[in-house]
Amino acid sequence: MDSEGNVYVIEELSGQIKKYTSNGEFLDSFGGLSGANGITIDSNDNIYVPVWISGVVYNIQKMKNDGTFINKLVTPEKYAYIQSVYDLAVDSQNNLYAVNYYSSKFYKWASDGTFIKSWEYPKKDAYTIGDPDAYLRPWDIAIDSKNNLGKVST
Repeated sequence: MDSEGNVYVIEELSGQIKKYTSNGEFLDSFGGLSGANGITIDSNDNIYVPVWISGVVYNIQKMKNDGTFINKLVTPEKYAYIQSVYDLAVDSQNNLYAVNYYSSKFYKWASDGTFIKSWEYPKKDAYTIGDPDAYLRPWDIAIDSKNNLGKVST
């Protein structure tokens, strides 16, 4: 949701971003991003969407809330792409976080797009049933009001 209460929905197959009022009234459609999966909005109403090509997220697009391209976020890591990003989140300083489902890796960028760091979720006896600290693949992430990062695993 943006600062005006508008809701953004992304269609994974078409990559179209659709903008609605909080009452469900359609306002706009833009995008056409290849295989987009996931969307988040910062406090400045900038939109972030991971761009997929053949199952690999090559970058995360940052755009204005009217669809105007701002920049793309990449990592300086070995292949400079991020595979299997399933969710994005933004903290109170507009830092962007992404989670890689398959490697259980987290990524962080500053609001200007500068890559800050990546880290892996600590592994502990994979798939131990009933153990809330067991390593499972992270699917969703969220940031609370104190900028604590939380994850949901599958």
